[in-house]
Amino acid sequence: MQTKRFISLIVAIFFIIPMLLLSCTVCGDKTGTEAPQAGTYRIGVLLPASGDSDMDFYETLNWTVAGLGKEGLDVELVCEDTSVTPIMDAARKMLNDPGIRVVIGPATSDEVFSVAPEFIAAKKILITPSATSEEIADRFGRSGYIWRTTSGDRIQTRIIMDLLARRGAESVALLYENNTYGKTFADWAEYYAKKSGVAHSGSVAYAGEQNLSYLLAEILSKNPDYLIVAARGSVAAETACLTYAQNSTVRLFFTDAARCETFLTNAGESAEGAEGVSPTADKKTGFFVAYQKTFERMPSDYAAPARDALALGIATLARLETKPTKDPKKAIVSVVQGRDMITSWDDQGTAQAVRLIRAGYLPDLSGASGPLDYDTATGTDPIQTWYVHWRVEEGEFLADSYIPGYTGEGKNQDPGITPVQNGSVCPDPIKDPRTEISFVYNGAKGDFGFTDQAYLGILRARDDLNLTVHEIFTGDTENEPDPVLNPITGKNAGTVVMLGSSMTEYAERIAKQYPDIPVIVIDADPVSLPGIKTVSFFMHGASYLAGRLAANQTKTGQVGVIAGRKAQVIDSFTDGFVQGATDEDPRVLVHITYIADDNSGYQQPEKGAAIARDMYRNGTDIIFTVAGESGLGAISAAKELPDLKIIGVDCDQSYLGPGVVIASVIKNLDLVVYRELTEALNDNFTPGLALYNLSNDGARVAVNPRFDTLSKIVESRIKEAVRQED
Repeated sequence: MQTKRFISLIVAIFFIIPMLLLSCTVCGDKTGTEAPQAGTYRIGVLLPASGDSDMDFYETLNWTVAGLGKEGLDVELVCEDTSVTPIMDAARKMLNDPGIRVVIGPATSDEVFSVAPEFIAAKKILITPSATSEEIADRFGRSGYIWRTTSGDRIQTRIIMDLLARRGAESVALLYENNTYGKTFADWAEYYAKKSGVAHSGSVAYAGEQNLSYLLAEILSKNPDYLIVAARGSVAAETACLTYAQNSTVRLFFTDAARCETFLTNAGESAEGAEGVSPTADKKTGFFVAYQKTFERMPSDYAAPARDALALGIATLARLETKPTKDPKKAIVSVVQGRDMITSWDDQGTAQAVRLIRAGYLPDLSGASGPLDYDTATGTDPIQTWYVHWRVEEGEFLADSYIPGYTGEGKNQDPGITPVQNGSVCPDPIKDPRTEISFVYNGAKGDFGFTDQAYLGILRARDDLNLTVHEIFTGDTENEPDPVLNPITGKNAGTVVMLGSSMTEYAERIAKQYPDIPVIVIDADPVSLPGIKTVSFFMHGASYLAGRLAANQTKTGQVGVIAGRKAQVIDSFTDGFVQGATDEDPRVLVHITYIADDNSGYQQPEKGAAIARDMYRNGTDIIFTVAGESGLGAISAAKELPDLKIIGVDCDQSYLGPGVVIASVIKNLDLVVYRELTEALNDNFTPGLALYNLSNDGARVAVNPRFDTLSKIVESRIKEAVRQED
């Protein structure tokens, strides 16, 4: 585990040092767009760079500043590291600087309470990405100056109680730090426990001068099924170690403050298997994909809210350019109420939003963590937020499931759609000389597989080929907007990429309407029209290898396949797997279950988990998932079932379950999308069918490094797998 962390540190250094050099300066290369230049957007930052409260803030902010610089926006971060400088000293530097009107931070609720009154008095905007005390909204929500891009912990308390109730907990207790952060959990624990049908055994507060061992013994004596620990990483780690040393049967459940490197380092082996809930990004935005592409790891809890705080701050300053006022709260209230058109969360979307604001519009902002919509009657908190249920496996925090934080009504847009409100072209289109492409998809991003892999290919093409990207999410509705004309830029796409077999008829209509625009349909059956190129994958060979591997490793003689639906595109997976398994061992039984009769079978992780449990009860010990997001449910189920192993699909899914995912059958969608886009944009577009398989880098099998000995089984059977594709 230490070696893994050392390698991660070295990788991080190569990324972070150049970005830190950009910190507190004007960042980024300003080439690539002819957008009108305004003044520098100068934003203060009051966040820690180390310690319990460090959540990759500066890495995320500097990465965003660099990206916005490439989009033509000058952003200067004026930074104060609050892990070094006392919060009040750091805050006064911001308050005394007349050039700073918006500040991101602080990190903790106690810090917000200490500095908020002075920011309100000075009429300066404070946007915290990570302070979650419910009292912040109660105390400062109506001021118009104090905002955050995450939710209060009342929501987190409800989610924890609901989750524990669903798994059968009869009683819970709470250990919380005696500060403004812990107070929210103490205030709401009994209420939400009762509402969820769980007995509340009691709560105990911890302050730094107290004996934690004594307090822990006191609360554990009540014999709750679960002890919820609402404390920063160092205290949470000490709690885990003490509980582990006592061999207590009480299970610990942590809040977001524990999800930090300090907890892993201090708790050591006591951290293994720990679980908790934290705020997170909306996985449908694609933020996870973009972040991993840059940093080669998943982001921390508050990376997305930190990025959103910066975007919201820049949008507020842009509004102040067009509507100058001495009272910036008027600007930020206008910005969060914008409904003229939806812009995406990424650098291009944020830059588009700023240019639209400069032109006098108020776009509907999207954030990496979800829509940046606020109830301005109460202020402070975004309406829609997301949480992740996480576990510690192999010394790393891994996502188990994603949970919406909102329960009421509110805008539920997909962050990929960018329509103009009245369905027409924006009256003042944004001028951008770069080639534009459209990416049309109906399976939401965040599946950690098919759609995310294709999106990664889009991102690589965007960056390498200097493109602008118009995303259109259609879902399972009949919504089929024009994918060629971008309503915000007024430009036609140079190429349209459509993802999935259900796009065929849609693609035919677009090809007939725009015969000169290349249309590439990824993973679909051939279409006989001159303007369409169909890219298909023949997964028989790679799935054959998976079948050989499963049959070789099964201890029960029974293996299974969970497939999203019965379809031709799925048949090459199932047929190849069955053939491989029977060639390896004719005695092995293969069970196949389809989740649904339509594409909804790819978006039902709960059903995927239920099917996996049924298969396991019936003797199956290795399952191949060909079910998109539904397969994530099977991975989650396998973590709780002894000796059940998973073979993942579409991308290397071993990081989702290091102890249960032995291998993955991969469609190299990112490589294929990148290759096909490059050819089309270089005038090498050839209509017809392009078939990718094991022999031409369209598919492969990736073995989880933890099960590296299985690589020999795969390698020794590749030639036979390729012959199976002939």
